[in-house]
Amino acid sequence: MNSVDQNVPQKKISSDRFVDNLKKGESNVLVCVRVRPLLSMDGSSRSIIHVMDKKLVVLLDPRNEEESKNDVLRMNRSREKRYAFDRVFDMSEAQETVFLESTKFLVEGLLDG
Repeated sequence: MNSVDQNVPQKKISSDRFVDNLKKGESNVLVCVRVRPLLSMDGSSRSIIHVMDKKLVVLLDPRNEEESKNDVLRMNRSREKRYAFDRVFDMSEAQETVFLESTKFLVEGLLDG
């Protein structure tokens, strides 16, 4: 994860600039994602999703250590996946925060004409 961690500050600056341009009407798309808590019907008690710097979602390998030891073909391979977004809201953030940071400026712009 070191190579990703080093790139996050630069991506954060360009992403923040993008959001500012979006608010001014100079860009068209803002991609946000919200991570929800696990539900009892999900069938797992272990979360494999981690949010980093409010911009990056890391999905960890869903297999447990015992399964990994027995999988000879994938023994030295990581199944970790990383996805970058303009803004990531983790499971602890309130609905109001999601609205304020992803939608409010759109509604205000629409009402202002």
